[in-house]
Amino acid sequence: MKRSTMILIVGILLVPMVFAAGSKETGKSEVQTIRVFPERFTPGVDRAISTLPPLKAFEEIAQTYEASNPEINIEFYKYMGDVANSTEYLSWITTQSIAGTLPELVMAHSTEIEGFKDNEWFVDLMPYLQKPNPYVPGNKKWIDLFGEKIISTRQSSTGELWSLPISLVATSIFYNKTLFDELGLKAPGTWEEFMHVSKTIKEETDIIPFLFDMSSTNNASWAYRVFLSFLFEPLLPKIDLNHDEIVSSEEFARAVKAGILGGDTPQHREILRLFNEWKDYFQKGFLSKPAPGLFSRGQAAMWWGGIWELLPLEVDPLRTFELGTFYVPRITTATTKLADDSVPMRMIGGASGVQLAVSRSAIDKGLVDQAIDFLMYITTPENNGRITSESKELAPIVIGAKSDPSLESFLEQANNGLTTFIIERFFSPEQINDWFRAMQDYLSGKITLEEATSRIQKVYMAAADLLIEKNKFTF
Repeated sequence: MKRSTMILIVGILLVPMVFAAGSKETGKSEVQTIRVFPERFTPGVDRAISTLPPLKAFEEIAQTYEASNPEINIEFYKYMGDVANSTEYLSWITTQSIAGTLPELVMAHSTEIEGFKDNEWFVDLMPYLQKPNPYVPGNKKWIDLFGEKIISTRQSSTGELWSLPISLVATSIFYNKTLFDELGLKAPGTWEEFMHVSKTIKEETDIIPFLFDMSSTNNASWAYRVFLSFLFEPLLPKIDLNHDEIVSSEEFARAVKAGILGGDTPQHREILRLFNEWKDYFQKGFLSKPAPGLFSRGQAAMWWGGIWELLPLEVDPLRTFELGTFYVPRITTATTKLADDSVPMRMIGGASGVQLAVSRSAIDKGLVDQAIDFLMYITTPENNGRITSESKELAPIVIGAKSDPSLESFLEQANNGLTTFIIERFFSPEQINDWFRAMQDYLSGKITLEEATSRIQKVYMAAADLLIEKNKFTF
């Protein structure tokens, strides 16, 4: 049996020999190589927690695939840079795409590589998702294994899917349960209770009530989605005109132009007010990245993190308190009259974990169908469950896939569906930056509410105008 191999990707530029031709002669048949970089799921490499063994599930699955497809060789790569640094990583993707050396299957956020559409560096996967997955008996459409709503959040404004999500991101608020018990506090279920808990911790202890990282868009984006969902979902019938519970790019642009959605609406002003009130419980200097270990050492009572943070927290030797989790509390009419008490807390995250794109390298080497076939193989319920459960960092995305029991509490929220308003997916990278800078300036007191409202409204209008021009929408 052939063995899947590992090649290291070091930095932005690569030694040409590393990316030599993707085929070789073995006996009488030519073996073609599909190079795969699955980011967090990369097998055989050191993990962030040194006491944990390297992952092996993806490689074992690849070996089983190779046994049934002897003409295919799977090679795994390790990228030595920081994937979380989107600027650096997109620069690497650009460099390797131009050079024709990008792996055939590569980790890439579909919304980030949408800008490369005109370069024709990636394959639109939507046509393939309409076909059966031959590795799942009875499946008529591959997309049915994920659910159309999950996939739709990753599609471009014109309907393409440039990268296939193979895992789910879920988030939760981690909290110091020992401290809560000492203060007679319970995990809050509403925003009103959340503010009471934060106020009590601030007044009765020297501990930071809430650790919030406003140095990048990550936490800010999550919080923004929560506020948008609770404040704008009551207006959804006026925005979601086809009633599919998904705000499309056309519906977004139409709502902005109609004055229903935007930075200068009463709902958005309330979002800024609530966010500004909440920031009083953040650590000092929240615009900078928090020092590592503040929560684990008990210096902060609450912290909003992703599902991938659970395992490190569980094994962290610095943590001496009982760890608890709760979902971001619901915003109700007890907090603002603009809320609707019937709106549930929806899942923050979704199909934004590991995503695999079929690159130009596969096109140039005639390996698109083979790469798609391997994608189908790894997204059976059994294989998707094996890959995600072994890492315990992200949840399975395929319907029927089994997850590790420790991840179950993160997934209960998924029953209410994803947040409807993931507005930033309609913003260009420049517009996201403008929105984020306005939020930073407002929360740090550099600009007033009116100034923040004006700047954010300009972002919404610019995004709507660009979508209308790009897609030739007519209202």
